[in-house]
Amino acid sequence: MKGQRLMAAAVVLAVGGVVYWLWARPAAVVSKDATDRDQGPAEEAARRAQAGDAQTELPDAPTAVLLDCRQPAGDVARGTKVTVSAADLCADYLRLTGKTGRVTEAIDRRIARDTLDRLLDERLVAAALAEAHTAVSAEEVDAGLARLHMADPTRPEAAEQLKRQGVDVAVVRREVKKRLELERLLTLRAVTEPIDSEIMAEYQAHPERYVKGGVRVSVQAYLARLPRDATPEAVAKALGQAQTFATAVQKQEPDKLAPQLRTVAPLPPFDITDGELEPDLAQAVQKLQPGQWTPPVRTRAGWMVAKVLDRKTGEPRPLREVAAQIVVRLRESRRVSEGKRVLAALRAEAEIAILVQL
Repeated sequence: MKGQRLMAAAVVLAVGGVVYWLWARPAAVVSKDATDRDQGPAEEAARRAQAGDAQTELPDAPTAVLLDCRQPAGDVARGTKVTVSAADLCADYLRLTGKTGRVTEAIDRRIARDTLDRLLDERLVAAALAEAHTAVSAEEVDAGLARLHMADPTRPEAAEQLKRQGVDVAVVRREVKKRLELERLLTLRAVTEPIDSEIMAEYQAHPERYVKGGVRVSVQAYLARLPRDATPEAVAKALGQAQTFATAVQKQEPDKLAPQLRTVAPLPPFDITDGELEPDLAQAVQKLQPGQWTPPVRTRAGWMVAKVLDRKTGEPRPLREVAAQIVVRLRESRRVSEGKRVLAALRAEAEIAILVQL
């Protein structure tokens, strides 16, 4: 059972490039896949502002045309160091959405723009490593897969098993390689390691993170479910239902309220701990006390409103036992911020022009 959970986690991290986003994008985006970019313009702007996503704006070429993935031709982006062809963008776009045809709707164009951003970042990092005469080897990618607790995909029987479980090995390898390449580039650019005072500050500021058994929060949640291909209108409608529920539940019994809203359904009670695959939900309940409700939180399944039932905290662990764990946490946090800074600098140096309307 544990192995199956680990495999599921690896799949979630791989699909939609989430492994890469762990380093190059804000932490609020760690658990989100391509469906989370199905948001309307106002909602998307609010999410980016809340997440602190200062993504570099790319200049649009004055002669930009619509992207047509039925007959991709030419380049969609061009800079001094990298180019992205329409064929490459469409291949990634179709893998994420499963859609075909001309990209005309706002949701499709937004996903395509996000996909193009990832391709540009991937190639800029690879170009920077090539200039430094270094690269990530296939053996290093294999080791990265092993750290995700995946079976050796080079063995035919293992590859077949992964395929039956819905895991695209090629996609996983590519995302792991992108993460390792960004790590290599940050190392070359001398990202500093955490010092003792920073380790102590983290230990004192967040003691709940370093207890035996961690912090376990039991919740009762209600979900306005959304399909993967939900339209912007459906996303907005579900959010409205969840907001109505979150407001009304302060005065009414949830089990009586949910049937009135129809689209909001109860889930069985469950526990949230550190390391959840839904970090936004974990963050929302982090400081709530039993009896308190979260606002609507976007999850992979839809909009969720949760009530804290109970909180349990383990015993504090001495600093000497958790110092290595703190170093890993601080190192990853620093690499997220440094990764964003490095990517922004690479974008600025490359003088990229977008040749299609996205």
